[in-house]
Amino acid sequence: MNAGDVLETRTFTVTRADLVAYADASGDHNPIHQDEDVARSVGLPGVIAHGMYTLALEVTCEGTKVLGMPRAVVREAAVRA
Repeated sequence: MNAGDVLETRTFTVTRADLVAYADASGDHNPIHQDEDVARSVGLPGVIAHGMYTLALEVTCEGTKVLGMPRAVVREAAVRA
């Protein structure tokens, strides 16, 4: 994998329980991640996952795929939005 490589599309199922568990672990209890009404009031279609949670899913997935190891360690990752 090199800088600038385009990764294949991946789909993850994220449950409300996942969001609550991540909020508890990270201490980020922003209501846009847990309350539909609050999320909609700021223009979102509904609650959204934490950005770092979604990045962690991708890094874990790609690290495992690229290295071919079920417990690959990714030492550095960067994204550009």
